Amino acid sequence: MRIREILTNLLANAVKFTVSGKIELKLRAKHLSETKTELSFFISDTGSGIKEEEDQKYLFRQFSRVDPKKNQTIMGTGLGLSISKKLTELMGSSITVESEYEKGSTFIVTIPQEICLAAPMIPPSDKMEQAEVYVYLPESDKELTKYVIRELHKLSIHPSLISSVSSISLDRSNKNSYLIMQQADFPSCQEMIDSLFLQDHVLLLMKNSDTTESKYYNYQQLYPYNLMMQTANILSGHPVKTASKKTNVYEDTTFPSAHILIVDDNDVNSSVAKRLMEPYEMDIDVASNGFDTLTMASAKDYDLIFLDHMMPGMDGIETVQKLRKMDCIRKDLPVVSLTANVFSDAKTYFTEQGFSDFLAKPINVKELHNTLLQYLQDKAVLKIVEKKLDEAFISEEVKACFTSLKHFDVDASLEYFDHSADFYLEMLKTFRQGLFERRNELDKIYENQDIKLFTIHVHAIKSASKSVGALEFSDLAKTMEDFGHQNNWKSITQKYQELLDYTDLILEELDCCIKAVPAADETKESLSGYPEDIIKSLCIAVNEMDYQEVSDAIAKLDRYTYPGELQNLLDRLKTAYDNFEYGDLNRCSVLMYNCL
Repeated sequence: MRIREILTNLLANAVKFTVSGKIELKLRAKHLSETKTELSFFISDTGSGIKEEEDQKYLFRQFSRVDPKKNQTIMGTGLGLSISKKLTELMGSSITVESEYEKGSTFIVTIPQEICLAAPMIPPSDKMEQAEVYVYLPESDKELTKYVIRELHKLSIHPSLISSVSSISLDRSNKNSYLIMQQADFPSCQEMIDSLFLQDHVLLLMKNSDTTESKYYNYQQLYPYNLMMQTANILSGHPVKTASKKTNVYEDTTFPSAHILIVDDNDVNSSVAKRLMEPYEMDIDVASNGFDTLTMASAKDYDLIFLDHMMPGMDGIETVQKLRKMDCIRKDLPVVSLTANVFSDAKTYFTEQGFSDFLAKPINVKELHNTLLQYLQDKAVLKIVEKKLDEAFISEEVKACFTSLKHFDVDASLEYFDHSADFYLEMLKTFRQGLFERRNELDKIYENQDIKLFTIHVHAIKSASKSVGALEFSDLAKTMEDFGHQNNWKSITQKYQELLDYTDLILEELDCCIKAVPAADETKESLSGYPEDIIKSLCIAVNEMDYQEVSDAIAKLDRYTYPGELQNLLDRLKTAYDNFEYGDLNRCSVLMYNCL
């Protein structure tokens, strides 16, 4: 996080002082030992430059600005470079500058880093250049074929595309020959493949990323999202190393350049979906109906859309069919149906309606992961991260507020919400508000005997109830939904009062739970010192007008109570943020920095 803050600040600084020309970011790594390396970042610009004798010695002082007359039109607090220098020093790093006045500057940040996994990203390529690689993929899957060829070309490998294994004339003793194919196609031609290739020279493309063992265990495994690095390691004789599950170091996949749209008329479902996707570092937008979906999709180039099946007004099927007819939207845009209605031939049904695939609600984390890998494999970025193996701590005070939820499976829900009591409570509040509003709507719909709209509303209750652990209530709503699909108004009438009574019971339990939640100040730990890193990152974020980073910093600061002036400043800061008062936000952040 600190490295990102430093680079963001330096790049923003380069943009401010560069009217024309270019800005470059270069990275170099110097190998120090088996466990240590040194990263050097070079941020160069063709901006105004710095007078060496007069200004460079003041450059990293807080609230200072070089050449103030020339740069008087440039906004900023003058804290950016000072904070960056202090952050680098905290990491045992250094930051220097090389500059020529009116020609530009280069800031150099040198940071020592520990090596988590020593396996090379791309091993030496001499063995790869000698490899004879065949690619056997279905003709119908042209996109996958293009992707595989493109990844192999990055390794200077020019494979032979084959339409059948029988077309290969090969001596099995050739230890430089490899075959890449889909795991699903392997059984139909295994005997012929075994007669041509060594078993560990057959590279099977696995469909699901979470598959750790294949029944074809003698064959090498590849995953599309990380094909290039894995292929390079295998062909060079360096199998991919993954961390042991006993450690807290893992390989994670992110999609930082992907643009995602989540569409769901139920706030609980859309909030849960967004929260589950946040670790993937994607740009995520949310819409609540089909009309907004068409507008947003026409204005922004999305890489993947998750679209609710049943919505009032314009349902998911009508929405996806209209999307497919819009000229401004690419025809191959993946649109995945989000549905609580799962049946045996669901995939066939939804693909016939225009969807690319479907994902069941409540969303299963592994299925979501596989879906993202399937449709965003060309945007995948593999990174090594550390994860805490211990579950999140939940205080006894917070646990006590759940005791009123007699008709909720709290333990299962907390697991679903990644053991985050705060997130679960947030969703319970959202669910409570939505249920209260639907309770009033149902009476009007029932009086009008609008069976179609009634079915849509109880479907939403069914899905949201299941997400928050009200399973029996969800089952009752499903029964009512089934009556609606059967156009059975008589049965709806017979069970309608039961639905209302159960709704009131659930609302009563939720009210008791929410009222029992300790006030924020009661759960906060008092902090006698100052969280320097958070305040510094806040100043940078405010300086760059990055409201998301400001929001994250405020959330971290708000976990504690502080002595005197700092607490007052934090309260003012939150008010300024809520009201989008940038001037006061800027003043408060500077004053908080002065407290350090």
